[in-house]
Amino acid sequence: MKRLCVLLLVLAAQPAVAMDYSTRQECLNSLSDAIRQADSYERLPKGFERRLKDAPDGAELKASIVQSHEQIAQAMRQIADDTFKLCALYVE
Repeated sequence: MKRLCVLLLVLAAQPAVAMDYSTRQECLNSLSDAIRQADSYERLPKGFERRLKDAPDGAELKASIVQSHEQIAQAMRQIADDTFKLCALYVE
């Protein structure tokens, strides 16, 4: 994710890039949204662990939820990577 953020900053800083302002903004907004969504799925909501600990099948349920969140985060990172590749096409 850090690599993607650095690439995003590099892309945004290139004044000589052959894309108009609205296209550049659209690319940057799409990347920013994808990164934010991926980051939000990498952790459980606040207070969630405490409630799971008290549930009868809490440990099993937590493991399942954590696995699902990891899969979603991975998919969101893939979307961010693909979005960056699409934006990079405008640069070439």
